[in-house]
Amino acid sequence: MNVPAIPTTYAGVNFRSRLEAKWAAMFDLLGWRWEYEPEDLHMYIPDFVLYFDRPLLVEVKPVSSVEDFAEMAPERAKIQQSGWDGEAIIVGSRIWDRPCGDGFYQLGWIWSPRDGWDDAFPFRCIDCGSYSFASASYSWQCRVKGCYEGNGHIDRLTDDFQSLFRQAGNMVQWRPAA
Repeated sequence: MNVPAIPTTYAGVNFRSRLEAKWAAMFDLLGWRWEYEPEDLHMYIPDFVLYFDRPLLVEVKPVSSVEDFAEMAPERAKIQQSGWDGEAIIVGSRIWDRPCGDGFYQLGWIWSPRDGWDDAFPFRCIDCGSYSFASASYSWQCRVKGCYEGNGHIDRLTDDFQSLFRQAGNMVQWRPAA
């Protein structure tokens, strides 16, 4: 079922969809500095850039199941062929309650030019106190501040991300675009 996007205003920005606005609210709750559609790359405009230790692209898609990620091949190819030399992540319409890496939830799918695609799981960095996420199979580095000690800096989350994502949804629920 293809649900039409609902343009929504949040933080003074007109988003093409309520889901994008919800992720912007989530980034604010997490303390992540973001910019909406800031880059015009080769045949691709990412939904967000997160300004971490190293900038990271974010693509928001109405993916409601982990299995739907297999159908994201065109979106994955756009990211890979965009000329972006850093990491990117695709997030969906929920945070999946399934084991992923050393965490309890799957946040989305992360891409690295060096390592390819992998599941991404959220955590709280013990070193800097930031919410962050890591690649389940590759780098477990804190994307926010660059902390890394193998998995010594990772504090497993319980319901933090799920709760914050519900709160982000409430923040944009009845806000149409201006």
